[in-house]
Amino acid sequence: MSFGRILLSALLVLIGFLPGCIPGQEARFRQSRMVEVGHVVGSAIGVETGNGEVTVVANREVASVRIVAEIRALTQERADAVQVIAQREPDGSLLISSAWPGSRSGSESCSFIIHAPDLGDVAIITKNGHIEIAGAAGNVSIETRNGRVHARSIAGSLKAHTSNGAINARDIGGPTEARTSNGSVTLTDVAGAVDARSSNGAIRVTLDDACAGPVTVATTNGSIELAFGSAFGGSVAFKTRNGRIRASDLPAGMRVPSQLNGVTLVWGPGDQSSLTTTNGAITLRSRERR
Repeated sequence: MSFGRILLSALLVLIGFLPGCIPGQEARFRQSRMVEVGHVVGSAIGVETGNGEVTVVANREVASVRIVAEIRALTQERADAVQVIAQREPDGSLLISSAWPGSRSGSESCSFIIHAPDLGDVAIITKNGHIEIAGAAGNVSIETRNGRVHARSIAGSLKAHTSNGAINARDIGGPTEARTSNGSVTLTDVAGAVDARSSNGAIRVTLDDACAGPVTVATTNGSIELAFGSAFGGSVAFKTRNGRIRASDLPAGMRVPSQLNGVTLVWGPGDQSSLTTTNGAITLRSRERR
């Protein structure tokens, strides 16, 4: 090997061990920062971070929008240089994000904890991190690749997507769409139509008593349970390849065959619901039965 090649190899090794350049190096330097922004009643909030957890909560005890950014970087200098951006748009919506010096390393992250006097529409995007939201008066859209999702007290619709993580939502006033590739889905007291899907995980849906449906639930590996209320109507189609199907608390006079796989039960007027799994049991019951 020539002297030039030896020198080049030595330089590459040296560069590889400089701070911030080691592949897979842990981002262990931390910086916590708080930003406050004047509140606009009922305004929308959008949050985007490339890597980090996001929590958004309606909190009547605060007078402004309070943003806490938890930053983790490869060096203290990089942590100190991260900018927390909170930009109020002409329509009143607030966009929250972070700006890194140069490009962000894979292990570096910026998590947000956001409290506002009230929440209108909310949109949250992160590539890696858990997401939690509570108390929105509008519609909510959530997207993460790796992380669980928790949502509660949403007056409007909910759209929650994650690739790897469970989805848990409660008290949703509008239609709900929940999608995960690996994780369970639990939806409780949903007042609108439901579309819940998972590749690997159980799905449990409890409708609000006033919800008429429809409900579409599908998973490949996992059980399904649907608890309906007094307003539920239309029909329900069942399909499983490996698992038992149980249906109880059905309307008086409804004829129920002994074998429900591939069968559609008709309540009356209304849209068709479907409960489909490849490997798992299916249970249909009243929400009153615990």
